[in-house]
Amino acid sequence: MNKWGYETDYYQWTQLMAQALRERDYSRIDWDNLIEEIEDMGKSQRYSAVKRRSLR
Repeated sequence: MNKWGYETDYYQWTQLMAQALRERDYSRIDWDNLIEEIEDMGKSQRYSAVKRRSLR
């Protein structure tokens, strides 16, 4: 079981990660999943930008 709740309550996980980052409490960060989410966010943004350009 993931102690941060990533797989059980995604919204709560995002809030916990944001709070830990704001407080600079790096021991509470779920690094593996946070890194994966940031990478996925970048891919999604890139895909959206490319798609918008192709629609013009």
